[in-house]
Amino acid sequence: MWICRWRAQGGKSKAYFGRTLDERYVIKSISATERDSFLRHLAPNYLKYIDDAIDAGRDICLAKILGMFQVSLKSRIQDWEHTVIIMENVFYDRTCIRKYNLKGSKRGRINPDAERRYARGEEAIFLDNDLRHHNKQAPPLLVDQHNLNCLQDALNRDTKFLADLGIMDYSLILGLDKERTEIVVGIINFAREYTLDKRFETLIKSSGILGGWGSEPTIISPNAYRTRFVEEILQYFTVVPTHDDWAAGTLGRGAEAAVRGSS
Repeated sequence: MWICRWRAQGGKSKAYFGRTLDERYVIKSISATERDSFLRHLAPNYLKYIDDAIDAGRDICLAKILGMFQVSLKSRIQDWEHTVIIMENVFYDRTCIRKYNLKGSKRGRINPDAERRYARGEEAIFLDNDLRHHNKQAPPLLVDQHNLNCLQDALNRDTKFLADLGIMDYSLILGLDKERTEIVVGIINFAREYTLDKRFETLIKSSGILGGWGSEPTIISPNAYRTRFVEEILQYFTVVPTHDDWAAGTLGRGAEAAVRGSS
């Protein structure tokens, strides 16, 4: 398997990213904390969740993880060792004219380089506040009510699964496929538990010591993160009527942002 390094955008981590030459898979390095979380809680529950969903024919937004590996390289200059996960490339075999990395947060969720890169025809990843700005001009995410309901159901199930495992700080990557006129989505980066360091980060950022008054920090408790994530993501879409809606004399009623409670 040949791998080429890839400068992924949209995130603040210093993780290593690579893509296979056919662009079918993404390789990402993960921290020791994420590795331990993956092995202890996520992996067995994730496999069962995916298996049950496939058997039941349920839609899933979680990106598919193929495996985790310890990779070591030794040279005369330096030794290199990382734990990496291999996952599907959600945008494989897609022609996406615009891509977003969304968390439902307002704080720090803008990519100042995205518009310039996009104008030059380079790969650009827009964030939440970029999308909010785009929606004020010409809403790019147009869907019918049925498809939005299907997305809402999948997001509710997937994020409840993650919240039950104490996981937060995941993202929804979204692409606009021009050739197929489709919106492509997938939840990524879902290997981070709400550990003590993340609780401390929430406390510090909520206090306003580092600025950001008036904006809730990105990192919050798993259930609160889940609620905000689903509510905000659904609000990014604009419901448009289908031909059948016009024929029946009914129109879409808009996105219902409430997370459906389930135990």
